[in-house]
Amino acid sequence: MGCPVSSRRTAAVATALRWGAHRFPFVEDEVADLRAFVPPGSVCVDVGAEYGLYTWVLATLAGPSGRVHSVEPLPGPHRWLRITARLLDARNVTVHRAALGARSGRGRLSLPMRRGLPVHGRAYLSPRARTGPAPMPSSAPPAPWRPPSAPSTSWPTKPVWSG
Repeated sequence: MGCPVSSRRTAAVATALRWGAHRFPFVEDEVADLRAFVPPGSVCVDVGAEYGLYTWVLATLAGPSGRVHSVEPLPGPHRWLRITARLLDARNVTVHRAALGARSGRGRLSLPMRRGLPVHGRAYLSPRARTGPAPMPSSAPPAPWRPPSAPSTSWPTKPVWSG
């Protein structure tokens, strides 16, 4: 029996991203080497997922028994992730529109601009956002979003929660 259609679609995107990791500057080199850290069945969190360069690779590596939580607070990239997850039929991916931080509350995102274009990968939560501010969604959770507990973790999580 072959691979389910959803797995084939996501796997095709993940293969292209791993291939491009050492060839294109917009795909980080680490994407090609995630296999060493993500066994099947893993629960993964892509913090500041932007357009999902890590999300689709993690979804393939975690497999149907694993989960990927893709966390992106900016409206444009969040919408892209939701649509792409649906098109890929990536059933093990959950997209969250939230910012992660050490404490709960609301804030504004500073979205830096370079050459007239937004630099989503450099957005940050700031009480005094001046450059391209984007308000946090009113549906943001009242407390920082926390991923479900996993039996084991390959990555240190303390730096993520401490900001």
